[in-house]
Amino acid sequence: MGTDLFTAFNMAVLPVAKLLLTCAFGAWLASKSMQVLTAEGRKHMNMMVFLAYTPALIFSKLTNAVTIDNIVTWWYMPLNVILSYLMGSGLAVIVISYTNPPEHLKSLVIASCAAGNIGNIMLVLVPSICHDKDNPFGMTEVCTQNGIAYVSFGMLTGMVLTWSFIYTILKPCEKNESGIVVRCPVPVSSAGSSSAVSPHSSDFGEFQSGFSTTEFTDVELSEQKYKWNPGSHAYGDSPRSLSPLEIEHAVQPERSQRTLTSERCGCFKRIAAKYDIKRVFTPPTAAALAGLIVGLVPPLKWFFLGPFRAFTDSADIIGQAMIPCMNLVLGASLVQGSEKCEMPLTTILGIILVRFFALPVLGMMTVKIAHDFGFLPEDPLFRFVLMLQFTMPTAINVGTIAQLHGVGERDAALVLFYCYLAACICLTFWALIYLQYTFGPTSF
Repeated sequence: MGTDLFTAFNMAVLPVAKLLLTCAFGAWLASKSMQVLTAEGRKHMNMMVFLAYTPALIFSKLTNAVTIDNIVTWWYMPLNVILSYLMGSGLAVIVISYTNPPEHLKSLVIASCAAGNIGNIMLVLVPSICHDKDNPFGMTEVCTQNGIAYVSFGMLTGMVLTWSFIYTILKPCEKNESGIVVRCPVPVSSAGSSSAVSPHSSDFGEFQSGFSTTEFTDVELSEQKYKWNPGSHAYGDSPRSLSPLEIEHAVQPERSQRTLTSERCGCFKRIAAKYDIKRVFTPPTAAALAGLIVGLVPPLKWFFLGPFRAFTDSADIIGQAMIPCMNLVLGASLVQGSEKCEMPLTTILGIILVRFFALPVLGMMTVKIAHDFGFLPEDPLFRFVLMLQFTMPTAINVGTIAQLHGVGERDAALVLFYCYLAACICLTFWALIYLQYTFGPTSF
């Protein structure tokens, strides 16, 4: 296979070790002796990650990686990410049923099982494997270029799902003045749920708020418009009542216009109210869409990677701040300790079992079936990346979103901490399994 145990161990552990060291520095900055990353500072740093760093990184990566040929050849990559989210969500229901976490943390359990870190860790892990002189995937330059492109393309779907699906289910339940839950992304068993409205959501609520119903005021037909006016000769000189047929002919055009307008606005209003479009269309999602458009339209791609390359390069520079900032905030959240965390240890263990044992096995089976049906390109690195997407620890963006909503911040940090500790061993184990499965006697 060309890769011994020690080399594979280094390739798998190094990215996670870098992550843990960065988190440790964030914990030091938030310690009582430093008090740099306070609760207010973490909130503002997460706002920067949400509004600037993540969109810039997504746009710069996708603009360079996506082409029409890639979309056609790599069509299974987004489906693979979607399947991993769906399988993780389904397994989370089993974890919830057996471990009984607090009601307001059930959505966090679903998010932790569904969303894997298929972005920053894989952007470090895959190139690290390619740069090893004994890597089994071929020339270093070709392997690195293709690996980053595969990871970036998968990261697009992951970011869209994270900032739409995960962002939505982690929203706290909304209550009326009487304390009754009026809307909750994840159903609660009683109105007395301990979920609280996010203290931070108002900070970015202006551009994220849902459509106001006042924007869809129906056009009302004036009651006086077709009444007979004694001072008017529009309907003759003598006062008389209009016949029903005359009234019908008079109001029919406006009634039709009003009905059509009302139906369109009502339909749009129902869709906006049901799916909360502005909350789904977050800055990272918008950046992913913009990067796709630029990457798929050759004139736009030439424009942004040619004469106006400074724009794309600037976005790349800004986006490089996303990973360290997220890691620093994660470590700063951990320094508060776990004494106020409500997440049971059995639930955390269940999340780890889902992310590092159940999902990898399901992922290997899924990729094997897809390859047997001819859905995948004949590149072993592509299959390796697909399997890695099922094996990553919980996405750090889960902690970022929990911080933004002000719900389960310490619990999310604790889940992430244990997941990344387990990743040091589990990633190494599964990397060896995947390499053996791809290049060994049982390869496919």
